[in-house]
Amino acid sequence: MQTMNLLKEPQAVTTKSKDTRRQVLITGDELAELKKFTIYFAECTGLDRRLANYKGKRPLGLDQWDLRCLTSIITLLLHSPIHYPNPKVPECKLMQQLLARLEDEYRSFD
Repeated sequence: MQTMNLLKEPQAVTTKSKDTRRQVLITGDELAELKKFTIYFAECTGLDRRLANYKGKRPLGLDQWDLRCLTSIITLLLHSPIHYPNPKVPECKLMQQLLARLEDEYRSFD
């Protein structure tokens, strides 16, 4: 019978070296709306800085971890009555469209 070693060092969450980046272009109103919430991406290893500096001129290279962070936080924001009390406002619709595009990119890693 094999025993499990429960005292192993915890493994850091990193992207796999074989992961490639997905090129996602975020422009116009989608970008303006996303930039309102860059503070929420502070725990995403530099993603907040990259989004704050992003101008929307070229596609943004996002790896699997970046896309996971983006989709998770946007989902939380969309379900927040503080940020989007009315899901029918145009800003909420923009974020829903962006979320759908990012989720498609995230699923393409599988």
